[in-house]
Amino acid sequence: MMNTLRNLGLGLALLACCGGALAGDPPAPCMDPCVPPSKRPSTEAPASGERLRQQALDKLEQRFQEADLDRDGALTEEEARKAGLGYVANHFAEIDTARRGRVTFEDQRRYMAQRRRQAMAEPPQR
Repeated sequence: MMNTLRNLGLGLALLACCGGALAGDPPAPCMDPCVPPSKRPSTEAPASGERLRQQALDKLEQRFQEADLDRDGALTEEEARKAGLGYVANHFAEIDTARRGRVTFEDQRRYMAQRRRQAMAEPPQR
């Protein structure tokens, strides 16, 4: 009888902890006071579509700005390489259409948009 009560207690504790997750409902947000808020899983749905695209652009711009050590708003090919921005460094000549020896984030955005349009216009390769 004691084992049955203990198992019932554990089952109820598990049900309280998991909420409706056992019934197929989405999991409840983590409210464990031992887990710092910054470490708790997000309850927000993953980004998709235009929101995901904007998040990616924001992250790229942040990396670009971090690489711009002299804060002049542009990168040289050397700055891009040193910062590990291989895409910018490897395509520097194509991005730098004005042949200034430096590219802005807007130059990079234009180049990426151009490449995207080209990729969408090309028939898939087999």
